[in-house]
Amino acid sequence: ESANSSQSFLSCVATRKVVVINADNPHIGKIAIIYIGMAEVSSCVTTVSINDHVRKGE
Repeated sequence: ESANSSQSFLSCVATRKVVVINADNPHIGKIAIIYIGMAEVSSCVTTVSINDHVRKGE
């Protein structure tokens, strides 16, 4: 049976990465995204670095 069948268990044991973005709009503030590696390919690879400026879709 696939590890994806138990997503609540998988989210507890899989690789995780948290990315926090400071929005340019002060009314939005900070946005946090939590990535969870799934099943056999349980990796989270970041392609941006600290203090990089990102735009929608990147």
